Amino acid sequence: MADKRDAEMGQLIHEFLLSQCLDNVADYAKRGRPFSHLDSNSLKEQWADAFRHWLLSPSDDGLQAVHRDLEAELSLRDEPLPMELVEKEWMAQQARSRQALEQGAFSTEEPMDDLMKRLFEFIEARKRPSN
Repeated sequence: MADKRDAEMGQLIHEFLLSQCLDNVADYAKRGRPFSHLDSNSLKEQWADAFRHWLLSPSDDGLQAVHRDLEAELSLRDEPLPMELVEKEWMAQQARSRQALEQGAFSTEEPMDDLMKRLFEFIEARKRPSN
């Protein structure tokens, strides 16, 4: 029973994240695709720079917006995220997060609260009958 519930929750989370990604791409496209002029290599380098800055300041809304826009442009070009450019930083961040979790030092921050709120709203909306 728990396995089925876990699978359903995993599917809902996947659908939520996909919905968020599509919303970000649509919003970016509506604003005229400000990064469309960049060649592929420059776009990937700027994405990597934005990612590194975002790791240092995850609650900076301006950095998040730029990062989302660069990701949207990559998505529109059907290009994968160049995680190989930030592998070292991403691995270090994951290690810091694991350590904080193990030490119980993980505090809930507003961005996570907002994400969870939007996730629960998405789940509730999925439960409503469609007309």
